[in-house]
Amino acid sequence: MEFEVLPDISVGRTSFAAIYDFEDRFIYVVGGDTERESTTECEKFDVFNLKWYKLPRLNEPRANPGTFVDSKKRYLYAF
Repeated sequence: MEFEVLPDISVGRTSFAAIYDFEDRFIYVVGGDTERESTTECEKFDVFNLKWYKLPRLNEPRANPGTFVDSKKRYLYAF
């Protein structure tokens, strides 16, 4: 077994939601708590190219968000 160092997420956080679908190439990270407050930040990680991409922000800051991907995999919801 080997370990590989991967790029850091742009906003370090706890209490976030993460979604990975084995048919997709991205890990989605939504909301969470930074050191000072809840965040609206959303990002996705490309598991093939090992790179983070920013996504549109949440309308409101959320810690411990619930998430849902619709059946056509067109929308990611956070609540």
